[in-house]
Amino acid sequence: RSDVNILAVVNPTTRQILLVNTPRDYYLPLAHNGQLDKLTHAGIYGTGESMQTLDNLYGTHTSFYMRVNFAGLTKIVDALGGVDVYSTKTFSMGGYNFTEGVNHLNGEAALCFSRERYAFADGDNQRGKNQMAVIRAIVDKASSPAILKGYQKVLDAVSTSFITSLTYEDISSLVQMQLRDNVHWNITSYSVSGEGGM
Repeated sequence: RSDVNILAVVNPTTRQILLVNTPRDYYLPLAHNGQLDKLTHAGIYGTGESMQTLDNLYGTHTSFYMRVNFAGLTKIVDALGGVDVYSTKTFSMGGYNFTEGVNHLNGEAALCFSRERYAFADGDNQRGKNQMAVIRAIVDKASSPAILKGYQKVLDAVSTSFITSLTYEDISSLVQMQLRDNVHWNITSYSVSGEGGM
């Protein structure tokens, strides 16, 4: 099952990244059979099914994917030396206390921050916002010159933490472009809303 489904549109020319979160329980037609089901169930049929289901919903064509599990997220954040995540809420989860504002998180704390939904009135919607805040923090940290200069070491450390259709050459090209230009990425995030029901 795909617990988190975020469509990321990355424009390397304008340095814009658009993140669109679709809650896992969004009820929509699955790509392979058109039957209404929860978005999370698309993941049972593979990453391609999740991509095509989201493409059908938004009228897009997704070219690449990256799939990360819980342990992978923890490893990525730790390999970066932790990340600074902005929280719009104060809450606790997994023995960690998060305050409104910037929180420096290690991998385990970032996972806890990303998973909590019961502490919020809007539950899964806030969780999606928190997940996008972690992605923003990872992009900010990973695109810093200090990390990019040793990117091979970081990639080696996290190579088993994710699966992607991006080639090594694609990743290397992005790193070289960032090292050359050293420009800040503008990240905009949106969450799809809906109503709960049974």
